[in-house]
Amino acid sequence: MRWIINILVTAVVVFALSELLKPHVVIQSFTTAIIFALVLAVLNFLVKP
Repeated sequence: MRWIINILVTAVVVFALSELLKPHVVIQSFTTAIIFALVLAVLNFLVKP
């Protein structure tokens, strides 16, 4: 459950930052932000910091 909440929070932050940085970063839908957050989570899992 915690993993899903982390993914959703990351997606919200990414979507908000894309709105803030509109001319340079474009994420058109929240679904794209969720996909980005999932990819980021998988990369974080595979490449431990």
